[in-house]
Amino acid sequence: MIWASLKVSAVEDSQYISIDLIRRPPQPPDPLQAVEPLLDCAAAAAVLGGLHPKTVERWAREGRVPAYHYFRHWKFRASELEVWMLSHINSAKFNRWIIEKYPTESRARTASMSLLLSINQEKPEGVPVPFGAVIERYLAQELPEGNSTASHYRSWLKNYIKAKWAECSLDQIKPLAVEDWLKKLSLAPKSKSHLKNLMRVLFNAAMRWELIPYQLNPMSLVRVKDGSKRKREPKTLSADEFRRMLEHISEPFRTMCIVAICMGLRVSEILGLKWCDVDWEGMRPAIRQSFVYGISGAVKTPASQRWMPLDRSLAEKMRQHQLRFASPLNTEGWIFANPDTGKPYWPGRIQENWLAPQRKGWD
Repeated sequence: MIWASLKVSAVEDSQYISIDLIRRPPQPPDPLQAVEPLLDCAAAAAVLGGLHPKTVERWAREGRVPAYHYFRHWKFRASELEVWMLSHINSAKFNRWIIEKYPTESRARTASMSLLLSINQEKPEGVPVPFGAVIERYLAQELPEGNSTASHYRSWLKNYIKAKWAECSLDQIKPLAVEDWLKKLSLAPKSKSHLKNLMRVLFNAAMRWELIPYQLNPMSLVRVKDGSKRKREPKTLSADEFRRMLEHISEPFRTMCIVAICMGLRVSEILGLKWCDVDWEGMRPAIRQSFVYGISGAVKTPASQRWMPLDRSLAEKMRQHQLRFASPLNTEGWIFANPDTGKPYWPGRIQENWLAPQRKGWD
């Protein structure tokens, strides 16, 4: 077992953090855990101190870290990674792992605690855990897999939660202080509610990692006024209003709107459609993947992966679209690909550049 301890040193008005790794006496083996589970790149990155999973994958390909190649994926064992870290850190050249310099001791401790929590199996005694370390471990180990959700979580954490609470210890974050902070933010009530729920998730993770005692989540006491209300109610269009709206929208976005209204698909599912997914004889397309923020992935829920009926008039409309917008760059066969890139459009760009400017024409 390798145990990590923290040391912060002041050198020329800068704070350096170094991690001392020492061996602990071996613990009796647990018969229920005789077979050590294999880790993926994200979990291995956390063991190695918060590296990016792509870096760990590259090191595995280059043979720099102990790894196993299974079905096009790299797998790792935590014990072998710990031994690898110890052998490299205790080399003749380095006896400590100097990570980075920071302007204050508080920032140095916050930055290092995430590494300590990923190496040690339990909370270091007598060391307060800053909220920023909980955030970093959550990002490394428990961030949702969905591209859209993960992107929104990273944005909330970076721009709001981490900026305000990163250097505070867990026991310093009180419900009333969080409630006052949310009141001062220039955000919609719905967005404030999202921030509160994300902080609740972080505190749940801290309790699960035994960084704080099991208790009532303090974020459940935070109130957000009108958190479930919209600032502006969405407008419901009648069939005639939808037809008038289509007159002001150019192709291929007009066809996308027709597919959306006829099939009831999410925009990520529409952008994830491929021509190979369409069964023309059976008149049905298969919803197999989504496309979010430039990345193809799974659909939002298992129930969303299904066959959809295709009306003949809509099928003819899609065939006309296929002939009109064929592009040599579209090598993967996306139905709604940007002819300039060969990749599906970004929904935010569609709304900003082609839908919103036409709104005055049909409002």
